Amino acid sequence: MEEVVVDGRGRILIPKELREKVGLKPGSGARLEVKNGQIIITPPLSPQDFIREMEGFMTEGEPIDDPLKVKHIWEK
Repeated sequence: MEEVVVDGRGRILIPKELREKVGLKPGSGARLEVKNGQIIITPPLSPQDFIREMEGFMTEGEPIDDPLKVKHIWEK
């Protein structure tokens, strides 16, 4: 487990070794989730993983096979 410091703007520096282990690269996004009082940071979903995660949520209308369109609908 690593300990980091939160700066005055709410930023933390994730050590390089940890970023490399999970595939976080400079300029890439990350996902944040609060679970049981902890902040969990994960790499962004690939379009394929996003579609798998969303399966079952959309039951009406025509199927959409463009993951960016599905993401846009989900964000609304």
